[in-house]
Amino acid sequence: MAEAAGLPTVFLTALYGLERVAKIGPGDKVLIHAAAGGVGQAAIQIARRAGAMIFATASRGKWPFLREQGIEHIFDSRSLDYRAAILATTEGQGVDIVLDSMAGEHVEASLGALAKGGCFIELGKIGTWTKDEVSVARPDVSYSIFDMGDLLAGDPDLYASLRSDLCRAFESREFEAPRLRVFDLGQTRAAFRYLAA
Repeated sequence: MAEAAGLPTVFLTALYGLERVAKIGPGDKVLIHAAAGGVGQAAIQIARRAGAMIFATASRGKWPFLREQGIEHIFDSRSLDYRAAILATTEGQGVDIVLDSMAGEHVEASLGALAKGGCFIELGKIGTWTKDEVSVARPDVSYSIFDMGDLLAGDPDLYASLRSDLCRAFESREFEAPRLRVFDLGQTRAAFRYLAA
């Protein structure tokens, strides 16, 4: 039950962003910010299923966790150096898709790491850019910003379709539940502190 409770939000968000919006496919290069978090972990599985090449950011303390999963290209989420490193790794081409949850200067750095004609998916709530701001900086890219809760509340058919995709993927073992840390109800404050970190 704990695993089931932890799945919908993260997997629905990643599935919608990568498959429905970005149309991720074999050979695509995708930058997954905060890859050690819930949405990031779901996005890694979705990108692998699509045959995409994964570039990930995380704080350095979380790199061993990502390396255990076979992620080769890992960059520091506390620095903006990933832009130059990604361009160097891709011979100046950049990534095809950015799944962003960072704020402020990271938006500009991520746009700089995005290939011509790429897709930028914004999941963040603060420090984000508007579509107009992105179109001025990078008129060649597509930009999508959404709140999964709002989307699903306004479109029950979308929820049914995404849920069906997820059920099939879990039944066939294409996807697996990410590692969980379960807190008792009396540890609510500690749980939110853990989530924030």
